[in-house]
Amino acid sequence: MLRTKLEAEEIAKARHGSLDAQSLRILTAHYQRVQDWACTNCANIGTIAKFDGNIRTADCMCKVIRKKKLLADKLRSASNMPHRYHDADIRKWVNVGRNDRELSLNNASYHAVEQSANNLSKMMMKGYGLYLTGPNGVGKTYLACGVANKAINSGYSVRYYTMSVIVQTEIKGWRDQEAASLMAGIKKSQLLIIDDIDKVYRTTTGIETALFDNLLRERLQSNRPCIFTSNRTINDANNDYSQHIASMLVEHCAELVFVGQDHRRNMSDAIRREILDGGDA
Repeated sequence: MLRTKLEAEEIAKARHGSLDAQSLRILTAHYQRVQDWACTNCANIGTIAKFDGNIRTADCMCKVIRKKKLLADKLRSASNMPHRYHDADIRKWVNVGRNDRELSLNNASYHAVEQSANNLSKMMMKGYGLYLTGPNGVGKTYLACGVANKAINSGYSVRYYTMSVIVQTEIKGWRDQEAASLMAGIKKSQLLIIDDIDKVYRTTTGIETALFDNLLRERLQSNRPCIFTSNRTINDANNDYSQHIASMLVEHCAELVFVGQDHRRNMSDAIRREILDGGDA
């Protein structure tokens, strides 16, 4: 989209005062461009022009914000995070504790998640993540994705996968280049969300344990944090996987317990009322 030459000349004169012919020509060309996402501060072109005998330009804040948003959109698209969690925000998490004790326990765990999200740079530098454990429907995945969204908005690369998919992808990658490339992205991501680490089929060969051990060891040694969700505790990982894995989990992340009622039932009831009964959600 272009302004007319006359419109652009008027903007140049209004913003920069008296101009010589060459400067007026350059600034006129500058102001003829118009971006629909830009703001009035930069005359809707995305770039601030300064004239002090010489013409200098710099990105307007609207352009900086747009670049950051485009990067976040790209990172979020590459993350494999389920679409329903693309707007997950830890501040919107709901405490589903059923009594004062459960509410208090959940609040303590929530504040630890909040602190981690507020100290992303330290979390990334130290490679120290989170292990969110508790029954189904208490908001573990939502909180994990809430931290992931904050990391993405800060420019960090994130990957989200369930434990079973990671195992399948690793094995498939032995003979398939596309799967191998996908697995390389998982391993190198700055933050990795592994959902439901306890929900994986265990073979008699123990291959899934070996794969998890290798992945966890590689990320631990390179200071790349993970956020895990599970219905079982780190101590249970001794039986589910191995003592070595449980030890690395203890070193790699903070274990946070969440308890309470399954909020998915309330969500289901609300959807049923809206769709089947014609009521309000």
